Amino acid sequence: MNISILLRHSGIWESDVLYERYKSDGIVVGENISFVNLISTIAAELGIDDSKKNIDIRYVVEGNSSPLCIRNDMGVKLYVEIKKHEAGFGTYPLCIDTSDKGVEEIINFDATTGAIMCVECEKNDAKALNIVESSIDYEYYIPKMDIDKYISDTNNSFVEENQMYKDKSTLKVVMENYKIKNGFNFKFKRSDNKSYVLVCHLDDCCWKLKASVRKNSETFIVRYFNSEHTCPLRDRVLSKVQSTVGFISGVTAPKLKNHKRKHTPSDIINDIREMYGVEISYQQAWRAKERALELIRGKPADGYRNMPRYIYMLETVYLNSYIRMHKSEYNEFMYLFISLRPMMRGFEFCRPVVVVDASHLSGAYRGTFVSASTLDGAGCILHLAYGVVDTENDCSWTWFFQQFKNAFGEREKMCIVSDRNESIKKGVSIVYPTVPHFACIWHLWKNVCSNFRRSRTILSDLFYSMAKAY
Repeated sequence: MNISILLRHSGIWESDVLYERYKSDGIVVGENISFVNLISTIAAELGIDDSKKNIDIRYVVEGNSSPLCIRNDMGVKLYVEIKKHEAGFGTYPLCIDTSDKGVEEIINFDATTGAIMCVECEKNDAKALNIVESSIDYEYYIPKMDIDKYISDTNNSFVEENQMYKDKSTLKVVMENYKIKNGFNFKFKRSDNKSYVLVCHLDDCCWKLKASVRKNSETFIVRYFNSEHTCPLRDRVLSKVQSTVGFISGVTAPKLKNHKRKHTPSDIINDIREMYGVEISYQQAWRAKERALELIRGKPADGYRNMPRYIYMLETVYLNSYIRMHKSEYNEFMYLFISLRPMMRGFEFCRPVVVVDASHLSGAYRGTFVSASTLDGAGCILHLAYGVVDTENDCSWTWFFQQFKNAFGEREKMCIVSDRNESIKKGVSIVYPTVPHFACIWHLWKNVCSNFRRSRTILSDLFYSMAKAY
């Protein structure tokens, strides 16, 4: 089982339990990680030279007046057990502080307990140095020479023996890149949580890679690598190089970070062809795009699961806001209404004209985004409320207008503008029986264009003249 840990570093302790002005990072470790390997992983991730720096690890538990320190294997086990019960990435972050080691300090890692012992001596005390060097165990301690080879960059294209990779997933992505850039296919001879063996897809070829996990860590080491192919070049050239969805999603993800940019599966197919000379199917491109979006945004189910936290933070930041969430009898999400305090106060200084509209969501769970807005004194759009409902029907719009009335009440000479959706008109008549409902000019004009396409140029001036006169 792997555990995701949020790291906070380069900050200061404002009080015993308040760590501020920090920077954030993260690591993924196994549940059986030792104290020594945890120190080495943090040092490698944050770029700390642990031969010159002491690393202090602390975390805050609710209800405790002081932070807990991790000093040995028992402290690591306690932290792992706490994280298992609260598995969220942001829960119980580790606060990392560093301090310079003294010139007369020699750090010795006890391989049996994972504890750190300090031996004070003269600068040239050869006996003390021999004690330290003899007790360092390769299986528990990562020397400085190995840290230089500690690879976490999946774009690494050079592979050789004795390389150390952050974990198996990093090594797998690197080998996918290696395969495609060198234009051949390999197959798995063995792949589990302890070993990773690849061979050329042609049986008589000597190309082979063997990697295995380091004891008590997630690090994978390349034990053997023969990069020479003995299979005929013709067979390698004529064979179709295959790329996995995971590899394609890693290439595609940076281009999908901007939500305004449209990047279709056809664009992904063209990118992979131009960059690597590899042909992929439309289905592979579509699945890769979905996985890349999941890597960037997370799973849709997790988003709905975090909805209560989102509401809590809004209510904490924007005091006296009106936020309501409605669930079904089976405790399933149905409706959400949000009107923040600045929106509510702004409506008091605007004309009582409320424009409502809806837009269908295209995610895995569908749904409909609904909103209400008006124009401020400068003629700019002022959002009043927004939310999510299952679909545009009588129940959902009636619920939305009821929440809107609870938040804003009913003003004199108020009117509601929307398209000609029957559910909106019915919801307004139920919740605001004395408030008139008007049809939106833009939606009416779109209907005219769809019904009189050939005459829309002639009708344009006539239509808007009538609309403004009314």
